[in-house]
Amino acid sequence: MVMVFLLATAGMTLLGPAEVIVGEAPVIDGASPEAQTVLTGDAFSFSVEATGDSELSYQWLHNGEELSGETNPSLFIELATLSDAGDYICRVTSGLGCSADSLKGILSVDQRLLFTQHPSNANKTVGESLILQAEAIGVGGISYTWEKDGELVPGATSRILYIESLVLEDAGSYVCLATDSRVPPQEASSNSAIVTVYEPSESPAIFTLSYDEEGEELAVVFNNNGATLDGITVSSLPEETTWEDVVSLGIRFIDQDEVEVFEGYPLTITENQDTDELIFIGVGEDWDGNPSQTNLAEFDGRILPWFEVSTDPGKYYFVNAGVVVVELDGDELDVSTFFYLLSLP
Repeated sequence: MVMVFLLATAGMTLLGPAEVIVGEAPVIDGASPEAQTVLTGDAFSFSVEATGDSELSYQWLHNGEELSGETNPSLFIELATLSDAGDYICRVTSGLGCSADSLKGILSVDQRLLFTQHPSNANKTVGESLILQAEAIGVGGISYTWEKDGELVPGATSRILYIESLVLEDAGSYVCLATDSRVPPQEASSNSAIVTVYEPSESPAIFTLSYDEEGEELAVVFNNNGATLDGITVSSLPEETTWEDVVSLGIRFIDQDEVEVFEGYPLTITENQDTDELIFIGVGEDWDGNPSQTNLAEFDGRILPWFEVSTDPGKYYFVNAGVVVVELDGDELDVSTFFYLLSLP
């Protein structure tokens, strides 16, 4: 406390003494830890200890900019990003408005090795080609290898795995492995991709859609050409399931981004004994009984046909795009994974 006497000029009365309180800045230990290095996705923290009056307030700064909401003696960030790298200080202010900054805490953030693209499942027939793609980000150069069912694939040292002509033995679970060039190196594994390889039928099953000019009636003819149900569906059916066990078929219409199923149709079955075909007829109503909103002549998206069988009621089996040809009024549709493209953008 400082005593200050205020003196009056001539003709004025002597004033004082007056009390002036002079505050002191807080005393702060440096940010702890002083420096640290983390990987993207890791947590990190800094903390300080300060002494002073009983009304200390705290504000953390990153590279000189205040961090919103970070007003505690400890700073904690759960998931580090590359932009979090830099200097961290804590500004401590007393109740009288005197402030002091801590010494810097320095954060370095290295890119964690991780896959940004994973290989996708594939359903193929013998003789078809296979392309699996994966890609990772890390530090420096990245090298790749592939495993099938836990065993290295000889010669597969690129992010793209290409098999020109598949055989049945190529079926299995494929994983891409990545290693970056930092010291010591980091390693990462992609998600697995299940590759299924089917025996080809003597002639492919044909799934034919037709519609009237108004798009109000949808007719589907499925000629299996002797193919087994196991050979044309994605997942395994109950043993000894045959075409006679098919009790329903439906079609889902899906937008181009494969996000929204906006129309679906149940189709009644009529068996044509003369041609050994199953004929499905829809009458322009969706599952909810609403009139059709889809004109196949103009639809830009994907379709996904499915079956239900009496031997496993309530479960849907999807048509395998690898061994079933889908035609729209005689024109073969493009295929993307399990979806059939009615038209391309």
